[in-house]
Amino acid sequence: MPLFRYTALDGHGKIVKGTMVALTESDAEKRLGERDLTLIQAKKLSERFSALSHIFKRQVRDRDLIEFYQRLSESLEVGLPLLSTLEENIKLIGSKRLARSVERVKLDVENGLTLSQAMSQQSDVFDTLQIGIVAMGEQSGTLPEALKHLADFLEWKYQQKSLLKRASIYPAFIFVTVLVVVAIWVGYVLPQVGGFLESMQIELPTITMAVITMSRWIQGHWIHIIAGLTGIIIGTVIFKKSKWGGVKYDMLMLKLPVVGKVILNSSVSRIGHYFSVMLEAGMNLVTIFELMTDGIIGNKYIEKQLERVFDQVKQGKQFFEAFKKEKTFPDLFLGAIKTGEQAGKLAETFKRLGVYYDKEVKRSVKFLVAAFEPAIIIFLGLFFGIIILAILSPLYDVIGQISKAY
Repeated sequence: MPLFRYTALDGHGKIVKGTMVALTESDAEKRLGERDLTLIQAKKLSERFSALSHIFKRQVRDRDLIEFYQRLSESLEVGLPLLSTLEENIKLIGSKRLARSVERVKLDVENGLTLSQAMSQQSDVFDTLQIGIVAMGEQSGTLPEALKHLADFLEWKYQQKSLLKRASIYPAFIFVTVLVVVAIWVGYVLPQVGGFLESMQIELPTITMAVITMSRWIQGHWIHIIAGLTGIIIGTVIFKKSKWGGVKYDMLMLKLPVVGKVILNSSVSRIGHYFSVMLEAGMNLVTIFELMTDGIIGNKYIEKQLERVFDQVKQGKQFFEAFKKEKTFPDLFLGAIKTGEQAGKLAETFKRLGVYYDKEVKRSVKFLVAAFEPAIIIFLGLFFGIIILAILSPLYDVIGQISKAY
């Protein structure tokens, strides 16, 4: 869809500049007129510029999408036409990228596409799940309810992401601080102390020699150490992004103590919420499992297991049996699915499981943060304990020899 950079006058004679989506320059003038702006000049931006601007665009925030769907739902619920609702939303959206995408959606709807079809033309902003839920709402005649449901779902997703982000800030800060302190001691303080102790011309204990040798080696090879660590990080990222490596990496992450439980609970929580949302929207199992195995769970190993679960379901197995065969999912999760399947209330069951495992994620994160502090304290205690022992041992020997001499 063409993008125009325009210069216009508002009702007070003030010059307004910006960019907008339009079919032609005349169409741009018409659309600006609807906003009480008088076009002075409009220039169509080149495709190359549009492509480059797309590369450097900021991601649309979850909060902007949530507010967009909430306003859209409320406006449609009171009976406002879709085009008018989209026009009003464009004025209220804080994100320029989202506003531009909604402009394109409005233009496509004016040209005869449905809302979901128009959104699918902007797949860099609206993902497959959002488009699918909107399409189901259109087909069932419950678009306002579907949009509200989608806003609630994105709100949950945003809160879960915020929880994990907040929980990681404190441990990351402590870890970086400890790393800096250790680097200063090993790279600067210990070599200085080592030189002083050696100048005393006394026989140094084994532990002191080991600490001094290690600190000098690190001081002499710090560039190689940083290069090696950088190589390991880059290699891990490449390994994780590969199809086979990503599955293996995520499988190993699940086996980590404490951290693995947080990841598993988070993944199961997402499975519960995604399944309930899509089942309630009326999606068929093929579409649901295609979406569930397309990176939205956040763990490639579990997504691979979901592929096998679907293969089992297609062969006639019950959900409970298919999930149980993978031997990763918690017993509570399996038991709830069995009960929900027998009662014919799978959507409600998955919704309850999502809520339950949300709470489990919060408990697991709190435990992880609480366990991090004593672990750091123990590490620092051992580190400085060894250093103090290495420094004080020869000094104690010197003091002992001096006292014997007198």
